[in-house]
Order: sequence, then C-alpha cells, then structure tokens
Amino acid sequence: MRPAERISIQNIKRIANPEGRFGYLRLDKNEHLDMVNKRFLKQYKKYLTAEIISIYPEITETKKAVAAYAGVPVKHIFLSHGSDAAIKQVFDVFASEGSYVVLLEPTYAMYEIYAKMAGCNIKWIKCNEQFMVNKEHIMEVIDKDVCIVAIPNPNSPTGSEFDVDFLIAVLKKCQKLGVLLLIDEAYFPFSETTLMKLINKEENLVVTRTFSKAFALGGCRAGFLAASSNLIESIQKARPIYEINALSALAINVCLQNIHEMDAYVKRVKGGRDYLAMQCKKLGLIPYPAHTNFMNIRLPKKWDAGKLQEFSRANGILFKSGRSSGCFDNCIRVTLGPKIYMAKFVILLKKFMENTYGNE
Repeated sequence: MRPAERISIQNIKRIANPEGRFGYLRLDKNEHLDMVNKRFLKQYKKYLTAEIISIYPEITETKKAVAAYAGVPVKHIFLSHGSDAAIKQVFDVFASEGSYVVLLEPTYAMYEIYAKMAGCNIKWIKCNEQFMVNKEHIMEVIDKDVCIVAIPNPNSPTGSEFDVDFLIAVLKKCQKLGVLLLIDEAYFPFSETTLMKLINKEENLVVTRTFSKAFALGGCRAGFLAASSNLIESIQKARPIYEINALSALAINVCLQNIHEMDAYVKRVKGGRDYLAMQCKKLGLIPYPAHTNFMNIRLPKKWDAGKLQEFSRANGILFKSGRSSGCFDNCIRVTLGPKIYMAKFVILLKKFMENTYGNE
C-alpha cells in the first residue's frame, strides 16, 4: 500500500518545466538574453577553488555584499535559492492552516501552490482586460482571517505595477490586523519601484528579489529576502541547514562587483522595449506597458496565437502563448532584451504576417 499524501497537497497539479531550449532565441521565460559575459566567467573561474567546492558554504561576505546592494543592514538579509525559495520560506513560517492568502489573478504560480501546501484558502483579486487590478477590492478583502498578502510588483505575467503610495496603504492595513505583506520585487531594477527602505522599521513587511533577471543568474538559483530583525529571526528557524550553496554565493559576489554591467543591460532592455512597442503598433498589434523584462502583446483578431507560436519555434524563436481566455485572450508574452534581439522578433512577426495573411 502506498503512503497517503498530505490532504493539503492532494489536489495540487504541477506542470513540468520545458526543456530542449538550447540553441533558440529564448523569449519565453523572462531570462537575461545576453547571458553572463566573458568577464564574469573569467572572474568566476579565478575565484572558484577546490576548497569552495568541497567545504560547506560560508556566506557572510555574500550577505554583506547583498546588503550593500539593497541598501539595508546585513542583519535584515536572508539568502535563498532564487526568490522562489525565499517566498516558500515566508509561507512555511507565516501561512496558517485554515486562514486566507490574498493573491492577484493571474500571478506567479508558486504562490497558489505554497498556499495550498500550507492548508490555506485563497482570496483571488482578478485583473481586467487591461491587466489592471481594482485597488479598492484588495483593501476590502484584507481582514483578520488573512495571514499573508502576496503582491509581486510588478506582477507576472500581467506586467502591471502598483505605485508606492498604494503599497504603503496596504501595508498600514496589514499592520493593524497583524497580516504579513510580501512584496515580490523580482523585476527590480527594470521597475525601480520598491519598499526595500521600509523593512528596517516595519514589523510585517518582507521584500524578495532575485538575481535571475537583470543579473543573468537564472541557472544559479540565487535570490534573497529582506525583512525586520524579528521576522528574520523567525524565518531563520525554518531555514535549510545552509541558506544557499557556495557556487551561487560566488556568482552573486562576482555580479555585485560588476554592478555597472547590470545597469547597462537594463538600459539596453528599455531601449529594446521601446523599439518593440513601436514596431508592434505599426503592425496593428497592441503592446501593453512593461515595467519588467517582458511584454504582453495582443494580436489582431485574425491572427492565431498558436499558429504564430508554432511558426516562431520553427524559425528558432521561443515565446509564451496558449492563453486563450480572460485578459490574455489572443495574447502572447515576449521576453524583452536589447534591440538586436527585438529586431529578430519583429522580422519574424512580419514574415508570419506575410506568409499567413499576405493575400487577405
């Protein structure tokens, strides 16, 4: 007889991560399109020793570097295997069985999974056809039965963003009720909207970030969270034996020694974003505002998003599609990058339009 699953995970469904992506122009998973450069690899190899690989991680210096980057004292930093692991840590510690978690719909898929694993119920806040969320509705559903309000800012996959004043209003309501507010800043610094400076004095705020997007460390699974000393103390109780592995810690150190390269990449991505938006409008497509390294694009009614995706893959380019209802009706989502990559995608769009609809 097989052992029974916990009741809280029996109805959870997971989708396998797509593989076989090498060799494509990967515009499907919001990764850093330039990838790490030769300078990074040279420095990384220089610092990588047999001792680093063989002994258990020592991460104090990495925490200091991350704290300096985030602009907060080192005692407020907790390292993690990507911001995903930081988010799970928050749910492991603060999600109460039978209580509620407030989530945007749609949003990052792992919030729902972690909430269900903890035995929580979910209050969904749906976005409209313009990918925007009713702010008043969010304020209304936060009550004493809620344990966590999780807001990715900007949100993925919609790309919508809340201003700081609204987030502070949410924070104040959470303070009154003893609710934890989790702000996921995975797309900082493409956005630069942040509550990071508030974590020193707020007892119910956690901010998470990743090194996967702007820093190109998606394969390293490197991230962190920042919170008050009391929250960090609670989070530390449920941590794995080591917060992060030594190879990822070294990658973080090298990136933060060359932070100007990240800044330059972000600037190039914003240039690519503006170019792609302009070209989409010329083709009759609707690009939505992007404060991230991805853009949602609504296709003309006569275009078939599925056919475009098949055509694109056959021509060596991957992107997200397959959403056929609600706010994503006939939309595609494209990872943003420097103009050189966006130009390739624009050429593909024109080619698809000519081949498929040229005679109409």
